[in-house]
Amino acid sequence: MKKAIKYLIVIFCIALFIAFTAYTLWLRQGRSLSTELIPTAEALIQNSLPLPSFIVINPHPGGNLAPDQRMCLSILGRGLLKSGERFTEFRVSIAFNTFLYINNRSVSPAETSYPLGGFNSMYPGPENGTVYLCYNLDLEKGVHLGEVTTKNSSGTELSYKWAFYVQ
Repeated sequence: MKKAIKYLIVIFCIALFIAFTAYTLWLRQGRSLSTELIPTAEALIQNSLPLPSFIVINPHPGGNLAPDQRMCLSILGRGLLKSGERFTEFRVSIAFNTFLYINNRSVSPAETSYPLGGFNSMYPGPENGTVYLCYNLDLEKGVHLGEVTTKNSSGTELSYKWAFYVQ
């Protein structure tokens, strides 16, 4: 009986070690860009795609992200809503339908803000407003790929892919 318990304890410890090692490797995967994606990232650094009308990214595509800096996305209602649609009715939907992927891994926002009024006084109209999403990223130095996906008010998925550096 005692031998069986010792045997089970040893097996449990081995399984725990394997699980911890796999989890650690999984965590590290997203911290750096896989070697097969580096040419894509370098091409996007050299030739960034124009930003679509629905997004502003800080730091900008091709730019540098300091290790302690947040990445922030501004999702613009005027790029997602039809003329006359009210931003105040869609702002929560925009936030919940926007996803950020870094090095092909989903990242959760650390902060989401969609001002109640949602008005951007530079652009008149009820469709104008901004959803702000900020992310704390734990990335190794080097080049990285970002991708954002969201949906417009018609339900069409929109996306944008870019590359950036971590200093």
